[in-house]
Amino acid sequence: MKVKGKERNIELNKMKTFDDLLVQQLQDEEFKKEYEAIQPEMDEIRARVDARTSQE
Repeated sequence: MKVKGKERNIELNKMKTFDDLLVQQLQDEEFKKEYEAIQPEMDEIRARVDARTSQE
């Protein structure tokens, strides 16, 4: 199966993990900029989830 990206095709059937796809996507400077911009918010979400799950 192929998914058309902006200027490239990604062959999903060759991807093994999310991390493999992320490494590939981070080569795109626009994607990398946006991904890095949301990291503080994602860190906060992870901290909240961790705090809630550790209370159980």
